[in-house]
Amino acid sequence: MSYRVQGEDGKLYGPLSADQVRAWFRERWAHADTRLAPEGSEQWRPFREYPEFAELLMAPPSPPAVDPAALPAGWDPQVVLARDWDLSIRNCLTRGWMVVKCDFWNLMAAWLVIRVILFAIEAIPYPGGYAMSLLFGDVFFAGLAFFYLKKMRSEYAEFGMVFAGLRGGNLKPLILVGLISGLVIEAAALLACLPGVAIGMIPEMTAPSGKTEILTGAISRVIPAMETTIAEFLPGGAAQTITNLTAPLGKNGRLAGLILGAVPAAAIMIYLSVSYVFAFMLVLEKRMRPWQAMELSRKVIGRHWWRMFGVLAVISLQAGSGLLLCGVGVLLTGPIAFAALMVAYEDIFNPRS
Repeated sequence: MSYRVQGEDGKLYGPLSADQVRAWFRERWAHADTRLAPEGSEQWRPFREYPEFAELLMAPPSPPAVDPAALPAGWDPQVVLARDWDLSIRNCLTRGWMVVKCDFWNLMAAWLVIRVILFAIEAIPYPGGYAMSLLFGDVFFAGLAFFYLKKMRSEYAEFGMVFAGLRGGNLKPLILVGLISGLVIEAAALLACLPGVAIGMIPEMTAPSGKTEILTGAISRVIPAMETTIAEFLPGGAAQTITNLTAPLGKNGRLAGLILGAVPAAAIMIYLSVSYVFAFMLVLEKRMRPWQAMELSRKVIGRHWWRMFGVLAVISLQAGSGLLLCGVGVLLTGPIAFAALMVAYEDIFNPRS
């Protein structure tokens, strides 16, 4: 039997098979009050009144870290942890291009809409924009990724799926994974920079008056803009904290503290950012809790961290190359880069792919 479904936007979708309706429920596109009607009938009833879907409404109120009913057949976190993976940069970009060219206008429009929204959020003055990005960045990226994956797998996909992250049960866990991962990265970066800041204090604490210039003056003369450059490279919170901690040291001591603190801070930020790159997708698609998703992403990617770093670096450069064509080229390179990222996700976390 097939069904028609009335979406939350008021539109009618279908006909959908019973398995497709179940998939909609598991992906949170339908809920107990969503109205359905058998194909050829005008008797619209809530989802909960159909006995053939009763098993989907019997889930416990406190789901486990990974809900087995929500996982695709054959997908198991332990299997993913146990198996090795390999990525080819060329393969990711080639397959990404193949995905985009099959439905260029929809995929480009989806990418552009999300980028414009995120750009508007980031344009809000600090700290408002930073906080909003931390809370909602993964929410919007998850919806875009979900839409791309549906297209990649030749599954049913409508443009509204771009905002899947904003839907009921998806919003809270995605906000949490973005907030937790962001705070973990910030905290780790700040802790990593503290030894450098402490070392930067030594000249001021031990050198005789007037001798500090000998220890740090050469650096500030050779690279006069280093202090500003490093402060701008770090995220707002980390840069401001380092600046506050080193303010009493004077210009040269502050510069030394920034240099010595920025290197380990940047290293830990890059490491964790790469490690957590797929956490939001594991939350949205696999129904994992935020911390479990972060840990699974970190452990799996940690097996070949440098390879993943190389893939992300090349993908980022490829996306940015579109700016060379008066900025218009990014409408092509951006979607291809994002599709390449989704290809990497499929190859790593979906053994069937």
